[in-house]
Amino acid sequence: AWINARSETVFESRAFAPAAKARRCLVPAVGWYEWEGKQAPKQPYVFHVDGFRPFAFAGIWTAREEEEDETIFNFAIITRAAVSSLAHLHNRMPVMMAQAHEQAWLSDETTAENAQSLLGEPEQSVKTYKVSTLVNKPANNDARCIVPLESEDGTG
Repeated sequence: AWINARSETVFESRAFAPAAKARRCLVPAVGWYEWEGKQAPKQPYVFHVDGFRPFAFAGIWTAREEEEDETIFNFAIITRAAVSSLAHLHNRMPVMMAQAHEQAWLSDETTAENAQSLLGEPEQSVKTYKVSTLVNKPANNDARCIVPLESEDGTG
């Protein structure tokens, strides 16, 4: 199963190039998490656009026919080097597709070279803050996962 595809090599990689050239998609999101630290428990951070406004990650997908007429669909989010303001927390980040580029990204008429050029810096400012380790358990799928964690000085 795929996880992430690197924007720098997605159009040349044997694993990802066929999908990058012909099966591009958008993955709707309101944010993502990254963890800081080398030892458990690592500190989770939430990353988002102001107000948790929806946006889309650049993605690619595949479909594989299995036995008994079953089709297995898979996708990967494309990542890039983190913007400088976020690099201290993680060296990579998902590609946040500019809304103005979404149709071109999805279009069969967009060449691989032109599609590659759409994988640039985010058009929107990304905000981040510490959150509780509640996010570490999939069962905790609610708003508590984005509540700012109080800092030692009480400012949150």
